[in-house]
Amino acid sequence: MVTEDTSCTSRTQPPTFLFAYSNDFSQKTILDTWNSFVNIEEEVDLQYSDFGNVRFDTKTPDSIHWNTNYKDVKSSIENNLPDHSLGFGDSSTGSDVLDVLNRYLYNGQVPICGSVVMILLKRYPNEYDITKVVNLIRSHHSIVHVITSGNPSGGSQPKTGYNIALKSNGLGAFEYDDMISDMIPRFPLFATPFPIYTTNVKISGTGSIKLPPMTVPIATEYYISMTYQDHLPLDAFRSIKLEWDAGNFFEDNILAQNSEDGGTYTSGWQYFGSGVTELTFSYEYNDKKVETLQIRISSDTALDHWLPYAE
Repeated sequence: MVTEDTSCTSRTQPPTFLFAYSNDFSQKTILDTWNSFVNIEEEVDLQYSDFGNVRFDTKTPDSIHWNTNYKDVKSSIENNLPDHSLGFGDSSTGSDVLDVLNRYLYNGQVPICGSVVMILLKRYPNEYDITKVVNLIRSHHSIVHVITSGNPSGGSQPKTGYNIALKSNGLGAFEYDDMISDMIPRFPLFATPFPIYTTNVKISGTGSIKLPPMTVPIATEYYISMTYQDHLPLDAFRSIKLEWDAGNFFEDNILAQNSEDGGTYTSGWQYFGSGVTELTFSYEYNDKKVETLQIRISSDTALDHWLPYAE
């Protein structure tokens, strides 16, 4: 039985941020990705007090490195860049990312309640059952975002990382390695880390569904983030549209191949009036296979309560 962490509230600020990356990536991918974070830091007010970074998928597990100054994280990453000589050396071994999450969530060095995790996953885990780690994440009111490589180095379960994000109000995207650093600034990590609405939808073919209503605290612009496929390559997606009384957010295959660079994630700002907003989701796919998609709307201001986790 996992006990709920009551050491913080939804407005206890600031929480902890962990950046975790597979040793199987190239050094360039990791450096470029963190440099994208640095560019964000110059534009927005950081919401975090503690920063962790950890390299995983190594024969000998690495320690998590902690800093309280955001500017010190880069040197910590540069001292722990991917080194393939330290890796598993085969494609059958699954990623140890679940072990890393457990170590992080049980650590006694920094506060975990309300924390945010960003994982770059190159090697698939071999585990499919994520019940225990999801329960642990939820008990700490944490959010886990995962980018899974479209060029995997091994492992057998491509959707494990995606499903962890799906179950923790995070975002799970599939991206090709050379595009990760371009997509990472568009995740709701720094400017808008606080979700006000999350839902997951199972769809197939062509249709339209009514989503659970969204309660908007104040009238302003919010950040919409959505996935439009739960795998790569883009073999079925035609279009999606999120609609409400005063607007809509649209993505189609042409935009996905161009502006989204062939990945599975889209995002953008939209204005919402305060109060209860009814949402409709329309979709068109080439086949009847079931896709499980993630819809997130986030803000720069935390709610006065914990947002329930989407199932």
